[in-house]
Amino acid sequence: MDEEIEFYYNQFDSHLISIPGIGSITASIILSEIGDITCFKNASSLVAYAGIDPTVKQSGQFLANNSKMFKRGSPYL
Repeated sequence: MDEEIEFYYNQFDSHLISIPGIGSITASIILSEIGDITCFKNASSLVAYAGIDPTVKQSGQFLANNSKMFKRGSPYL
């Protein structure tokens, strides 16, 4: 199964496996979850889709100095 996944991953023009710690299986999961990357208008929208952008909760004059990270976006990414 791993060889077949690697075979199909190599059909794409992707450089994800050049990132340390990312192998062909993880890269295939990322590609399958993102789909066509041109659907995202910019990098910020892809980051928001993945749910890795920190959210700051503030109201009026209150600014939280010790804010928590909330996971949102794709649960698979």
